[in-house]
Amino acid sequence: MSDSVEEWSKKLVGKKFLENGKQGDNTFSHAELEGLESFRILRPKTMMTMDYREERLNVNLDSNDVCKSVHFG
Repeated sequence: MSDSVEEWSKKLVGKKFLENGKQGDNTFSHAELEGLESFRILRPKTMMTMDYREERLNVNLDSNDVCKSVHFG
């Protein structure tokens, strides 16, 4: 799996996150992220720890579960 923010942005930004189910051209799920050492899905107003982990991909969703941005940390 890639560890580039730019590559993950291209893969995820603009796509809808599905908890379970098949991925399509405009969707993604946990399965697409499984190769990462660590990741978390962040919805609006989600509580999160403030620890910095450079290998962890943070996937930021909007209120419709569409990915708006990704970053490591």
